Amino acid sequence: MPADDVRAPAAAPADRAHAAMAELADLVLVLARDLAQAARADVVELTPTEAAVIRCIDRHPLATPTAVAQATGLHRSNLSVTLRSLEAKGMVDRSHDDQDRRSVLLRPTPLAHEQVARLRTAWAARVAEGLGDTSGDNDTRQAVEAAVALLTRLEAGLGPSNPGPGPSR
Repeated sequence: MPADDVRAPAAAPADRAHAAMAELADLVLVLARDLAQAARADVVELTPTEAAVIRCIDRHPLATPTAVAQATGLHRSNLSVTLRSLEAKGMVDRSHDDQDRRSVLLRPTPLAHEQVARLRTAWAARVAEGLGDTSGDNDTRQAVEAAVALLTRLEAGLGPSNPGPGPSR
């Protein structure tokens, strides 16, 4: 490199990877806020904690409160308050396990299923809008599938999110 060249040296691969990961995190935050705004009008208003709990219960019906608390990182007392609120909004049903009457199982209600479907439809429309609605394009579909796989791996690597099924039968 000539002595008068003032360009910064190329970043090491580890530095570039770190910068790319920071940029990914920043983009996830921006997109999450945008998607939250896009779906507000058509759904039951939920707090971020309620949304995390209903997402967990929707993905893992018949999970126990203990499993949901572990998966969401909530203390049991905070989860109890959240579950009462979700029940009052008609989003969650609690029932006793037929095999162990001491055990409580959580399931999403039909209203919760409807609300989740509305959210997913609004999110898909917003993502399609952001991508220029190229959903029929094979390259876009493959890129979206790769992004989903990467973000799923990231979610799994950042903490427990799978409470598993309810009590074993």
